[in-house]
Amino acid sequence: MPKLSIIIPNWNGKYLLSDCLKSLDNQIFKDFEIIVVDNGSSDCSVEYLKNNYPKIRILTLDKNYGFSKAINQGIKVAKGEYLFLLNNDTEIDRNCLNILNIALDENPDIYFCATKMIYFHDHKFINDAGDIFSIYGIAHQRGKGEQDKGQYDKRELVFGACAGGAIYRRNFFNKVGLLDEDFFAYLEDIDLSLRGQLLGYKFLYVPEAIVYHLDGGTSKK
Repeated sequence: MPKLSIIIPNWNGKYLLSDCLKSLDNQIFKDFEIIVVDNGSSDCSVEYLKNNYPKIRILTLDKNYGFSKAINQGIKVAKGEYLFLLNNDTEIDRNCLNILNIALDENPDIYFCATKMIYFHDHKFINDAGDIFSIYGIAHQRGKGEQDKGQYDKRELVFGACAGGAIYRRNFFNKVGLLDEDFFAYLEDIDLSLRGQLLGYKFLYVPEAIVYHLDGGTSKK
């Protein structure tokens, strides 16, 4: 049984998968499985994966059901104690999984960890440093668009995490439930974090775990 399951949703992202999967091959931490959930792609993504990555588990859906349903299907078949949700338009630092695994091992009261997400094409700028939900009911990516000057380099508790690059304990989903599939794409992670916060669970931002995010690699299509 793998310690960690990586779940990647995909819709017509064949051109993105190579960089993402290469970064997973280069990880220091090796005890993981990869599950790609394909949302009815028409760009030969599934064939590409079968021909080039035979060890990856592929779940194929008959049409594009959106991010939440794809992730939920992956969670249902995942074998790992920890679940790492990852967008297909990302690369991760080679020590990312190792850092996140240790963070959860050493902090049993933490139910999931947010990563430091940096823009793929310009590593000077932050994409997400943990999610915020304001008293006005507005969701926001902390630090988005800010130049990275070390202002988010401290581990600290946060409201939530972007589900495009975050690690969760399996039992978090057992307690809180799966993603709400009424959220086709976006804000499903805010809803999930809110449900966890209402139950008193703690979530940790881990800035040493770096995810490089193209941002909109799928949604812009």
